[in-house]
Amino acid sequence: DTVLDVLYKAGVIDGNVKAAKPLISCLAKGKSVQDCTLGAAGESELANDPQVQNVLSVYQSYQQQDWFGLVKKSGVAVSCALIPGGEVKDALCGEIGKVAIAVINGVGSVLHSLGGAVASLFGGGDKTEAPPMWDEDYYRLYFAPAYHKLIMALDAQDGSFEPVVQGIYGNCAAYYGQFQQYATNACEADAPRLRDQAKFLRKALLQEGDSWFQLHSVPKLESWTREHYGENPAGFVATQVAQCRADVKTAIPLPNPGFDRCAAFQAQAQQVAGSLLAAIIGQQDATCQAQAKALEVLPPHDAYAMACRPVEEKLPLQLQGATQVWKQRMDLAQAAGCSNEGTPDSIHCDTYASQLACLKAIPDKSSLCGFDVDKADQNFAQEIFAQLYEDSAKAGKPQRCLRTVAQVLCFRPVKQTGCKIYVMLHGGKYGLASQGDAICKLQSDAQYDQLKAQAQQVLAELNSNQAPVANELARRRMITLSQGTTTRIAQPMATIANPPAACTLSDDDPLKIECAPGFQWDAQPARAVAVTAILGAPFGFCGADYETDGADMPCLAGSATGAFPKGPGSPPPSNPPVRLRPKLPPAVDRQHPPKKIPPPQVQPPKPVRNVDGGG
Repeated sequence: DTVLDVLYKAGVIDGNVKAAKPLISCLAKGKSVQDCTLGAAGESELANDPQVQNVLSVYQSYQQQDWFGLVKKSGVAVSCALIPGGEVKDALCGEIGKVAIAVINGVGSVLHSLGGAVASLFGGGDKTEAPPMWDEDYYRLYFAPAYHKLIMALDAQDGSFEPVVQGIYGNCAAYYGQFQQYATNACEADAPRLRDQAKFLRKALLQEGDSWFQLHSVPKLESWTREHYGENPAGFVATQVAQCRADVKTAIPLPNPGFDRCAAFQAQAQQVAGSLLAAIIGQQDATCQAQAKALEVLPPHDAYAMACRPVEEKLPLQLQGATQVWKQRMDLAQAAGCSNEGTPDSIHCDTYASQLACLKAIPDKSSLCGFDVDKADQNFAQEIFAQLYEDSAKAGKPQRCLRTVAQVLCFRPVKQTGCKIYVMLHGGKYGLASQGDAICKLQSDAQYDQLKAQAQQVLAELNSNQAPVANELARRRMITLSQGTTTRIAQPMATIANPPAACTLSDDDPLKIECAPGFQWDAQPARAVAVTAILGAPFGFCGADYETDGADMPCLAGSATGAFPKGPGSPPPSNPPVRLRPKLPPAVDRQHPPKKIPPPQVQPPKPVRNVDGGG
């Protein structure tokens, strides 16, 4: 609470950061940004805000009682407000405090001493010689006004430092030399004091300016370049330099070069106007004015410009770097699909996919990924519609869905199912996986409703509970005997029942009829005639539905022919692959030896015998 309050009053942090105490307390305990923000994008950005980082840095030194580090990080003004009382605070802040008191009090506290000294030196008529000025008053009136001049001499390193000190020391020795009975070594002690004070103040001013730049300018780099992207930063830099001067001057006020001391002479002269003393005091005032003029340092080349040099020199370069960082973020968002109109705040993501990609591309500035939910919903619906209609369009078939605002209207249940599946599969990463019912709507179509009614009629005919013969006898209510006589039947013949509900309609396609295995719809001619009459066209098995559009007319599902009928414009079913004959090696003509033909064997003729036994 102490650190936040001091930094807030000093203008180091704004109200939003001060109100983020729970977040900063969590980070101060050494926990990670992820643990302290629980993944909240806004909290994550705030945790990385340069103001928050400044608080953590200052608080770390404060908690460890690293007072030197605290002064280095936050400057004199903030540090002296945080450091508790004691020797440490006196050592670090005491000298600055003494300077501030001298400036605040001016010469009011030493007017009486100064007036007495003037009267004594130039013959005020009082026989009792007035004592010399108290040495601390003399230091404030004659030594301290040289601070500013000496600081600039140290910064310039032009050799003018020591002559100024020696000149003030000489005046001091001459003044106290008039009071022999009040011998003092004040001048001997005040000269080195002046040197040390000037060096101390210069170092304090430089530290204050550098700390101011880190605490006030650096945290504004991102916000200014974001809000004023592409603008000339010269005006902003000038404003920051002016604010730095004002704040540093308040923290470390340097004494007036001596003009306020001269005002004291003028006040004394008015009290003795018209006398000889008034003329003498007037001469002393002129001398005072000359001395003050010699010590005067005019802006913009003064100690406060020196202190704020980091703002003037570093800020333009760092603004240029911050602008480049925003350019890189804009390029990353552009590559993710989120366009802009030339400024970081104009980044806009019109689809869920681009917004998600943008968040991944610039996680440190996720708030830049401006998101139009309504437009994203419309684009997502268009994405679904394009996916559903792509194959149908390639096949030259009419579209079975259309997009209206952020919804997809489908004329076929199978297309609605496809829409819901797409939402479930691709909408999960956008948090839309369960929005299928809201996005995918079934739209009524008069022509399709007529086809569904025909499918219902066909289904009823296929699931008829009476066999054709029994139906015919029940209709005629008679039997023609073989003898040609007609006898009216008193009792109708028992009907032959088919298996109940042999066929059903598909869940996602009301035109597709699924029947039990082995069912032959055209086994009964009368039923086949009735089905054909309902449709006014042949009834058969469904063809392949390459576009997943659903059946174009009532049909019978068959596993061998595909799930859906093939509509007009669909690509022809693929032919079975042609099986190529194996390529045989080329024939080789081999020489075979001629077959050996054995010589014919001639049997010797048998002797002929006479039938009667003669030879």
